[in-house]
Amino acid sequence: MANKIYGSNNEPLKVQVITDVHYYSRKLGVEGKAYDKMESKSQMVIKDSPYVIKRGFDMLSEDKSTDIVLLSGDTTHDGEIDSHTEFIEMLRELKSRGKRVYVITATHDYQDNGIAYACRGDERVEVPAVGERHDLWDMYYEFGPNEAISTHPDSMSYVVQLAPGYRLFALNDDTNYKPEGERGSGFSDDCMNWIMEQLEDAKKNDQFVIAMTHHPMISPSPFYNIIGGGNMQRNYETTRETFADAGLSCMITGHTHVHDISVVTTKKGNKFYDVACGAFIGCPPAMRNITFDPKNAK
Repeated sequence: MANKIYGSNNEPLKVQVITDVHYYSRKLGVEGKAYDKMESKSQMVIKDSPYVIKRGFDMLSEDKSTDIVLLSGDTTHDGEIDSHTEFIEMLRELKSRGKRVYVITATHDYQDNGIAYACRGDERVEVPAVGERHDLWDMYYEFGPNEAISTHPDSMSYVVQLAPGYRLFALNDDTNYKPEGERGSGFSDDCMNWIMEQLEDAKKNDQFVIAMTHHPMISPSPFYNIIGGGNMQRNYETTRETFADAGLSCMITGHTHVHDISVVTTKKGNKFYDVACGAFIGCPPAMRNITFDPKNAK
């Protein structure tokens, strides 16, 4: 028998969702052979990303139907310090216009060696990047973690009381932990234990859970498992079953740059939705408005 819907007495809650912003500072170079080569391999609006994002943020601000914006990872092109610095200022401006902004970071937001690249004419040259992923926690602390009622520091995941009867689980899955020598996105055993504890607490307090992570938990197309299976979250089939049976029925995701809603039903009869959002600087750019209505199971 399917589990009950928690928070079923709640009034509907609307959120705005963006992901894969991939902000690229124009200081890094927007012309020449090196840039042209980089752009030729992308399906995103790279050099004009500041302008596209600004217009997108204007649209978010003009919509007064909600003050909640969720951003599920890949804030920058490749973790460049200049890109982070400029984009964080844009997020601050968005907050100053009345939005509550909740962010997780992802694999494009840091480089293990602390090096990214700028385009200077025919050549790519090294520029500083975020080299330690945990530095991102402090950099984006004012966009969600500062409101957390619970955190998992190792994964940089957090829970906030989004509204009366609603909790946001911001689950950072880019840990690249290596069980048995493997490498990939997903949640460590310790992180899963924390998530399950938080889900149990949400149940006890009759809270509806809205969750976001970066990597997909349901393939957004019949072919994605074949051509992009390595980009799926590790153990996604068992993890989503565990989540759904524990009361987490909807996960907002990014990474694929595909705009899609998919659903699976667990063996116990519980539904799990993966609501994927296209890239904010994709061709075309994408965002989502999502209304949660647990009272009517919609």
